[in-house]
Amino acid sequence: MKRLQSGKFWMKLISGGTLLFASAFAAKYFLLSWLFSPENLRRAADEAVAGTERRVRFVENGVSTAIFPRPTVTLKQVELTQPGGAGTQMRAEEMRLGVGWASLFGEPRIEKWVFVRPVVFLTRDAAGEWNVRDLLAKQSGAAVDRIIIEDGRVLVDTPQHRHVLEGVGLNINNADDEQTQIKAEGRLKTPLWENETQWKLQGVLHRSGGSWQMPEMALTGSSRYRDAELAFRFTADTLWQRRGNNIRFTQAGLQLDIPAYKLHLNAEAPALNAAAGGLSARSANAVLTAQWDDAQWDATLSAKDIALRPGSLAVEQALLNGSRKTAATQTAFTLDTAVNRSGADWVLPALKLTTRLDNLTGNPRPRLVSELDGSWTYRNGSWEGRLKGQLDREALALKAAYTPAADKQPARLNADLRLDKLSLSPYLESLPADSAAAYPAWLQKPGAPEIEADIAVKTLQSPNLEINNLATRLQADRERIVLPDFSAELYNGVMEGGISMAATTPPTYRLQQYARNINIRPLMQDLFRYGNISGRGDAEIDLTAQGTGRAGLTRTLSGTLELNLSKGAWHGVNLNRALQNLLGSQPVQTDGNSATPFERFTMSSSIGKGISRHDKAELHSDTFRIELTGATDFNTMTLNERLKLYPAGGQGTPVPLIIRGKPDNLSVTLDYKGLTEGLANAEEKQQALERAIREQWQWLNNAKPAAPPANAKP
Repeated sequence: MKRLQSGKFWMKLISGGTLLFASAFAAKYFLLSWLFSPENLRRAADEAVAGTERRVRFVENGVSTAIFPRPTVTLKQVELTQPGGAGTQMRAEEMRLGVGWASLFGEPRIEKWVFVRPVVFLTRDAAGEWNVRDLLAKQSGAAVDRIIIEDGRVLVDTPQHRHVLEGVGLNINNADDEQTQIKAEGRLKTPLWENETQWKLQGVLHRSGGSWQMPEMALTGSSRYRDAELAFRFTADTLWQRRGNNIRFTQAGLQLDIPAYKLHLNAEAPALNAAAGGLSARSANAVLTAQWDDAQWDATLSAKDIALRPGSLAVEQALLNGSRKTAATQTAFTLDTAVNRSGADWVLPALKLTTRLDNLTGNPRPRLVSELDGSWTYRNGSWEGRLKGQLDREALALKAAYTPAADKQPARLNADLRLDKLSLSPYLESLPADSAAAYPAWLQKPGAPEIEADIAVKTLQSPNLEINNLATRLQADRERIVLPDFSAELYNGVMEGGISMAATTPPTYRLQQYARNINIRPLMQDLFRYGNISGRGDAEIDLTAQGTGRAGLTRTLSGTLELNLSKGAWHGVNLNRALQNLLGSQPVQTDGNSATPFERFTMSSSIGKGISRHDKAELHSDTFRIELTGATDFNTMTLNERLKLYPAGGQGTPVPLIIRGKPDNLSVTLDYKGLTEGLANAEEKQQALERAIREQWQWLNNAKPAAPPANAKP
């Protein structure tokens, strides 16, 4: 307290303060004015780029200085030219150089070097050389402690693309020491990726002779894939050798996460070498897991002898093992191939592909079991491939070629498939029992190709059907799928014609077939679920239906059906026995085991809304000839037929019958109205009925005319 009251103390304090202020004033207005004079700044700038044929420009009347916290000079509109001074290599709105106090009296040392909103232009030529290699090789004339970039922009031009770094922030501490701390961040825009990428880099740089080393370098960032967020992290021990301009990454690791797809990728490489714009590795491995489309995806990838250069890629061997797992199935696949890329062209010269699909529930029988060899080539947006080997242990050969859309022409996919045998049973088991195929959604997506394929299958098996020597063309686009030239051996005969599916809502189907010498019963069962006609012969079919299930398709079924059969039977009714019972006033028995054999049967029917109608179809047997007029409702599986039975020789009065009901439980009655139609009175009607009964009784018993039994009443 006494000291604060001392006049000498305050005199010393005021004198010291005045001296310090005077020194600072002198430093700013005399020493700094001399040190940071335009002449000295120009001389220092020229020395910094000496031998590079570059120039440093700045606005000389825009130079300002500050003394605290360190002597600092601020330059406006700074520009570094390209060699020769013609173009700009770098420009900054402002550059601040802060030097240490010791620099005023000894060796210069830059304590803080700040670039505000700089723009840097970097170019890499086809040989992998950068346009700043002369600056990187030049030794600095002054020691530098900190380098800071605020809101920078870097434009990187390669022979194929321009990449832009924006919002760049850089902080380098101990820049001239053997160990330098580096932190950087920014945003990347590149034509190689559709979305902007945020990134951060940090590490400690070690200098040793002509090399730089950054152990545990870490590059992290985030971006978007489609509409999903992604994050990545790349770590490695990094070594840069000035001689040869080589960068070596050891213990390199990449992690990639897309939470929306539950996707996690971990990739590792013991060593990566970057030189002359290229990247090479003796080996690399990756593990991938993902959840997508209600399925769990897992994959491992290993690669050997990788060489990535500007415009090219070569991989001696890439082995991909993957699986896709749902609640009901698991699909495993492997792809073993070499990979070559030149420019935009890709070649897999000799690939091996295996697949296997297993059921996790139900029938354990595997399917899609393949072992295939082939090749694949991609050029200018077009590709073609070949595969040959086995599918489900049967020989397969496939060729395919794709051409992209051009000159207002849609993309096209052409293919040729040859297969010895395919069993559809394992593939149909997973489908609902009462379903029809929906129109493929991918065919209606923008850019989907038009498809044309030649298909040949020697044997195609389903649970109830075997097709042999199937040959057809497949044509498909966003509006229609057509098999215009379908031919096959099935139903023990030959079928030819066309099959189509239209992309209406719901889908519309059309079947146009001419069948020769076929077994008609399984065909009728497959088409209509009606199996009460058997025999062999010809059929002409033209049917259209619209729907997504069996019931809907049947309700909309329309078209025509013509049959010409021989040596068959009408199942569900024995007309010979039924007529005897009717004439003898006995009850008529019908069941699924009853049948009426015939020598020939012809029918021409029109179908609408699932109901088949026909006039005067004919059935010929040893006993009689029958004319049938009526309808079959495939929706309810009921018959409503009016029959006229004539004697086999054509003589006599026909007997009319009415048959109604389900095919396995038919009701058979005499058509009294039809028998007496056109007669004037009851007596004539009675006589006609008695005459018909007498004649029919003779037919049935193959005997001479005789009186009918006493109980044969109308």
